[in-house]
Amino acid sequence: MDAADIIREIEALPEEEKRKVMDFVLCLAQQRFEEAQIRIACERLDDYDKGLEEGIPHEEAMRLLREN
Repeated sequence: MDAADIIREIEALPEEEKRKVMDFVLCLAQQRFEEAQIRIACERLDDYDKGLEEGIPHEEAMRLLREN
């Protein structure tokens, strides 16, 4: 089964079931995005510890976190 088959299966579902599937997929996408952001933050902290990245002021760090 490829992506086109899966999309056809989802489109064939009743509206309520289709909404549940889409909500689940959106939740997974958000979770993966958050996991990627955490991984990137850990990599940057490792780089900082190794002296490969300069530190930034606390206020700037908080602003960047709020934007994402």
